[in-house]
Amino acid sequence: MNDPALLDGADELWAEGRHQRALQQLRALMDSDRSRLDVRERLAERYRELGNPDHAGRWGIAIEGWTTELERDRLARLIAARRVPSSDIREFLRVTPDQVSDDAIAEIDTAAATYRDRPRRTKVTPPAEPDTSSEAPLNLMLLAILASLLGAYLVSALATFWEAPPVVARITLLVPVILVACAILSCAIIEAAKRRFLTMTGWLTLALLPLGIVAAACLTGWLVAA
Repeated sequence: MNDPALLDGADELWAEGRHQRALQQLRALMDSDRSRLDVRERLAERYRELGNPDHAGRWGIAIEGWTTELERDRLARLIAARRVPSSDIREFLRVTPDQVSDDAIAEIDTAAATYRDRPRRTKVTPPAEPDTSSEAPLNLMLLAILASLLGAYLVSALATFWEAPPVVARITLLVPVILVACAILSCAIIEAAKRRFLTMTGWLTLALLPLGIVAAACLTGWLVAA
């Protein structure tokens, strides 16, 4: 695995755009001989090119003066995120004691501890706004019932004191039907807005009955009939 041709082969894979395969080959070289700083630097450079400062810091930490402050910080975050215990940091970095001293490992562990100790942010879900889409049909239904009651009282009052014209009684009967039709159409519009077209079709079908009554009353002259 120490054959220089393997390192050149990883470079060729990288040049061909086969980045993951190149990284795998470099990591295999690193695992076979952790003393090779040339392989370690090449691996760190590739991660830096990919814009992964955490792994660039992981592989470049053994090269004195190579890593940036950002890469060292991201390395500490990576160790904290992976929950690497203090005793396993050296193994996680794939470094030997002569490459990274115990003091340097302790410094990395201290930096990682600041992220381990931070409380995790909990995503706050804003309260859902109440769905008021069904209020309009309900209000229309209630209005239709109220109109029916008022109409009945109106016709009764007119009949008590003087003979009510037939057209008044018929309009009184027809107004609740119109309000019911409006309520059903409102339900259909709401379902259409929610893209529930099958339910919308059901409401439209139901609206045919009151709409048909209103249309028949108008077309046949029932409202103004003697």
